[in-house]
Amino acid sequence: VGPLDDQATASVLTAASDIALVLDEAGVIRDISLGQTDHPLDESREWLGQGWVDTVTPESRGKVEEMLKEAAAEGVSRRRQVNHLSPSGIDIPVAYTAVRLGRGDGRLVAVGRDLRDVCALQQRLVEAQQSLQRDYWRMRYLETRYRLLFQSSTEAVLMVDAATQKVAEANPAAEELFGQPAKKLVGRVFPFECDRRSEAVITEQLETVRAHGQVEPAPVRLGT
Repeated sequence: VGPLDDQATASVLTAASDIALVLDEAGVIRDISLGQTDHPLDESREWLGQGWVDTVTPESRGKVEEMLKEAAAEGVSRRRQVNHLSPSGIDIPVAYTAVRLGRGDGRLVAVGRDLRDVCALQQRLVEAQQSLQRDYWRMRYLETRYRLLFQSSTEAVLMVDAATQKVAEANPAAEELFGQPAKKLVGRVFPFECDRRSEAVITEQLETVRAHGQVEPAPVRLGT
């Protein structure tokens, strides 16, 4: 069996990739082999006779030139992602490795893997992260706004744990109302500092809130 020609070599390499470009010593595309006949990279047939560097976006040209130099000098290049120009206006990201053919005429094969699915996943991850960041800053804004309203409110406000009925927070107006600093109010079981009839009303109010999420206002009296 004789040595493989350029097209056969490209076909073998493409079996584990999406595309292989056979390049001459000047980096001009002389043949193309695709891993799938219906692959979206099929439009690459139009690249025949063009320089590989001329089929990519401006920011990718330097990467192509580096791969050509490395493959010519060392036999194989490092893997790099480049973006191909597309007639549809959407760039095609492909990760390439350039390999020098063993014919001694300077020809190379650039073997590539289509990265559009990977890039789409990365984009979704970026968008998800950005969404989480927006939600985080929105929550921070709401928390700051709540804190300002809580502290500046002229009405006494107690934040009470639904399960234990212990005071979790007390604003300055509540400190003034009960005549105690917040650190002494926090941790106490509510209701307190009110007569028995008011305690029964408050307890009923708390049960209604736990069951339905809201309750109508009810008057109570402080003191025993």
